[in-house]
This record gives sequence, C-alpha cells and structure tokens, in this order.
Amino acid sequence: MVGYSLVLSVALAATSVLASPLIPTPCGSSSTTAPTPTTSIPVGKRDPKGLDSLAKRKKRFVGCAYDVYHISDVDYTQLVLAQFGQLTPENSLKWESTEPTRNNFTLGNGDTLVKIAEKNKM
Repeated sequence: MVGYSLVLSVALAATSVLASPLIPTPCGSSSTTAPTPTTSIPVGKRDPKGLDSLAKRKKRFVGCAYDVYHISDVDYTQLVLAQFGQLTPENSLKWESTEPTRNNFTLGNGDTLVKIAEKNKM
C-alpha cells in the first residue's frame, strides 16, 4: 500500500506541475460563467497509461475538481479528460451558484458538468 501511495503521489505531483501553466484562472476563482449554448461538450481520449488507468488497475478511483469555465482551455480540458475518471465541480453546485437569490435556482453549470462526465464515461 505504501508503494502505491508513493507512486500515486508522485504521479499527481507530476500532473500538477505539467498542468499548472495551462490553468487559465486560479483555483479559488469565483467565475462560473456557463458556456454559450453553441459550446459543444468536450470529449477526450483516456490515456491508457494515465492516472485513471493506474488507479483502476489497483481498484481505486482518481478524479479532480473541474468547472465550466475551463471548457475554453482546450489543453487543460483534454489533460483532465485523459488523466482522470471522475469530476468534482469546483463552484457550479455550491449554494451561491445554484440559488443566487432566494427561490431562484440555476443548475445549468452543474448540468453541463454532468453532461461532460456522461459523454466521457466518467
């Protein structure tokens, strides 16, 4: 188990280093602008030697935080779709995003993330 944890930690660190110049906005950004209706749902190709494949061989899961404002960054989006098997919304399903004013619900960004995950078999 220690060997697997070390390999996963090193792989995650390598992925973060490789992805860091590709991230367009800081992780704490509150921008959750929904893609325009003409924006297509991105589809990526899973890397057979990537983190998700490694995790599945060990009967584990690996995912990352992702949000709709990353869709426009094609390189980052393809990296996420190639390496990870699960998506966790950064801000799209937080209370202030889903109910910006009392009894006014907006779930469009969350729905978009679900569509991305479904289309990519995550």
